Amino acid sequence: LLRWQLDNDVTRDVDHLLESMTPHKLMRYMDAQHALPGPDGKGRHGGMQQAVSEYRDYLDMCAQLGYDTSNDFVLYPKDLREAHDLATGRLKAEADARLRHAFEAAMEAAAERMAFEAGDIRVVLPASPDGLIAEGHELRHCVGGYADRVARRECVILFIRRAEEPDKPFYTMEIRNGKVVQVRGRGNHAPTPE
Repeated sequence: LLRWQLDNDVTRDVDHLLESMTPHKLMRYMDAQHALPGPDGKGRHGGMQQAVSEYRDYLDMCAQLGYDTSNDFVLYPKDLREAHDLATGRLKAEADARLRHAFEAAMEAAAERMAFEAGDIRVVLPASPDGLIAEGHELRHCVGGYADRVARRECVILFIRRAEEPDKPFYTMEIRNGKVVQVRGRGNHAPTPE
């Protein structure tokens, strides 16, 4: 194992992998994965250390996803890069679902108190994190990055609309601890006095 590490310039992550397999199986599996060609016909991992680190990341993600890492099918995927990318996608999908659920619950709790119409102005709540992103893109400010804060109930984001254009972004308001902390329009500009 030491000779293999020296020959392949592998300096980290091996100890972690040896918790799941023998040195012989680790070396054989990593050699096979490192030999797989990438889209350019060259090695897909760049170097053995990169392949070993990707394998460690893959096994860590498998543990987070609750996969049985004693199963050879999980432990030694045919294509490590593909399995790594699938696990990454599944973790992201789970995290997105948790964020969406927490965001929607926070908005539902605020809806009764904060959605209203007064004169020619309407205040509406975003329905989803995607709504925040769309608002940020349209008005060219950073509210799209606030979904986590809303989900953790650190703040509430409200959309201010002209009553005659309820679907067109006008201003975005952030409320924290019951106080308006910022109102931003296109290009992150402060609102007019009106």
